[in-house]
Amino acid sequence: TDLLCLKPGILEAVVKSGEKISERLKFFSPAGNSEQMGLSAKIKRAFRYRWHYKTLSATNCMLEEAASMVKHVPFKEYNFVIMEHLESVSLLKILKKKFPGAKFVFDAHNIDNVLLKRQRRESERSAIKKQESSLHKQFDLAFACSAHDVGILRELNNKKLYLATIPNGVDTVFNSYQFREITGDKLN
Repeated sequence: TDLLCLKPGILEAVVKSGEKISERLKFFSPAGNSEQMGLSAKIKRAFRYRWHYKTLSATNCMLEEAASMVKHVPFKEYNFVIMEHLESVSLLKILKKKFPGAKFVFDAHNIDNVLLKRQRRESERSAIKKQESSLHKQFDLAFACSAHDVGILRELNNKKLYLATIPNGVDTVFNSYQFREITGDKLN
């Protein structure tokens, strides 16, 4: 199993958390780690990305480097390719060419046009909604976190998208939060 992740330092974070990692799992991430890049390199990459994709959005510029990596890293053949985030869909053409026998799955952990209702202009949300409405043309299957989200995606895609509900899960022991006791003195 391989994991292409655009978040720098993800492998280190998993190791630090104490989670056991299967020896069969291989992490790949773009070489252009933004934490190690200088300001001018970050700006240059951002402009290159926005020029290439004809957008001014703050979309993850690491996609450009991920696309290059997918083209050059000797991956094996896969049965399934699971993708997250609408921004990653721009890699789909490259991935389908590289892995023609794979089934492509979209993990919709949010319905972005609904989530962004109060945060974005209608024109931006409309573009996102259009992209969410065309998932059936690009993916063999999509996952959503709730039956409600499945219903929204089903309607957006005119009932042409195969969907499955996979609820979110939280390790409440690992993610437990301890609050310090606050006395009356500290409230003032």
